[in-house]
Amino acid sequence: MPTDHVEMMEGRTINPNTKLVAKVTRVRGEVLGGEAEAVDGIITKTRSARLIGRK
Repeated sequence: MPTDHVEMMEGRTINPNTKLVAKVTRVRGEVLGGEAEAVDGIITKTRSARLIGRK
């Protein structure tokens, strides 16, 4: 099962994240073939460099 892994800065709500994964999955299918239902999407949220060290 293929996996699409996206890293992005924290702070976005679930709605934009869901839209992003849906579009990445769709384009992946167009370019590489395969069924969208067979793809796992993972989003890893990272802290902004300006926030590191702050509470």
